[in-house]
Amino acid sequence: MELGALPEITGGQISKINSLTVVLPVFNEESVIEESVLALVRNLQAICTDYEIVVVDDGSTDATAQILERLVMRVAGLRLFHNATNRGLGGALQRGFAEAGKPLVFYTDADMPFQYSEILVAAQKMEASGADMVAGFRVNRELESPVRRACSMAYNGCVRLIYGVQLRDINCAFKLVRLNVLRKIELKAGGSFIDAEMVVKASYCGFRIEEFGVEYHPRQEGDSRLFRFYPIMNAFFEMAKLYPDILRIKRIEKKPEKSFDRSVH
Repeated sequence: MELGALPEITGGQISKINSLTVVLPVFNEESVIEESVLALVRNLQAICTDYEIVVVDDGSTDATAQILERLVMRVAGLRLFHNATNRGLGGALQRGFAEAGKPLVFYTDADMPFQYSEILVAAQKMEASGADMVAGFRVNRELESPVRRACSMAYNGCVRLIYGVQLRDINCAFKLVRLNVLRKIELKAGGSFIDAEMVVKASYCGFRIEEFGVEYHPRQEGDSRLFRFYPIMNAFFEMAKLYPDILRIKRIEKKPEKSFDRSVH
């Protein structure tokens, strides 16, 4: 498969990504959002020929929106969208993906859980394998609490059991995907189940997915809002609610099960 978005080759590997959209969903991140956006810009200037940053402020109630409004005036390529009310991770990502305009789309959290320079390494893996999506998995999960790791294992196990998709860290907020994949699948999850929904629907539509090991950096300010009772329960609720819709896609596409590359870079 030709990867038109990654044409620059040096020593058998791409040296720069030709055209990339980065989507950042943001909610109440006033303590980190400016640092995060500026760090992202520095990295994208080094690894991309052309890029845009799509930030979706998901109804923040702190100073996040005001900080982002100031950044838009300073940062070329930064596009800001506001959800009037908090729609959850899924709602923010749906808005961001709809606004994406480059051939490749990368999404991660705004609290810098991974090194932004890893985007280029993921793109190199995509170029080498011809994959349609590169999904990250955390290689150093020992930094998380035992309870959090146990909940994650249970959730990933449920997704594998119900949908037959064998990724080891399906909710990892590190995904590089071709725009045509996002235009093919319809995402409906409003919460954190959107990660699993994206991977499962892409797989059932016949797109190739590769796994990619990344170093995880726990947030230094506050704690993850996704690791709370309501978001966890909502993810399981959406898993059940969207089950008929996802199976309908599988029946329509009638694609064989996809294999997943479990290599660690």
